[in-house]
Amino acid sequence: MLASRKQLLWIRDGAVGAKRVRVCASDNENFRACMSLLRVITANESELDHILGTSPYGSYRTASDVHFPISLRNECAALSLLKHTCQSMLSAYPRTLNDDVTALAGADLAPFSNERHARIHVKSEKVVLSHYIDFTTIALDLADKPLDDFNAALTRLFDIDKDKHLAAYCNGILRQVRRVSRAPPALQGGSTPIDLLAPTIV
Repeated sequence: MLASRKQLLWIRDGAVGAKRVRVCASDNENFRACMSLLRVITANESELDHILGTSPYGSYRTASDVHFPISLRNECAALSLLKHTCQSMLSAYPRTLNDDVTALAGADLAPFSNERHARIHVKSEKVVLSHYIDFTTIALDLADKPLDDFNAALTRLFDIDKDKHLAAYCNGILRQVRRVSRAPPALQGGSTPIDLLAPTIV
């Protein structure tokens, strides 16, 4: 039942079967599209009702349009699926990232050879996968942290260049969905509910 409803969003996206998204280790449109797809994939029935029936324009047009968090549960499920997928892909390589780094730093691979070019390409793929494994591990840990601990960790992340992507995500998306999940029931379901579809600028 849920699969057929989710498939509608794929069809509207022009996708037949699998949908491929190329991501790199940075905050860009492809990363946001990836998270949108993961939110749809991991949505339960009530979350899917929200996706299909609530947006500034009546409903989301495609699976790539769900750029804002649906719930803390859904966001954590999306991050967990991303982490599991990256771990599975990384473990499928016959050599580790460290093996590639060592080989490329040595003198055994002939300059401009096919093997060297292949190692460079595969190393780049592993760097992206490793980035998102670290990204999701830290984000999932921060999802349930007390606010003071969350803010302190976020400050540290912003001070490290390689973590700027993660820091931006946590300060925007994760902070927003954490705040709503901790709001009193009257604010969540009363006459003036907090709208996750209108992002808060922080």
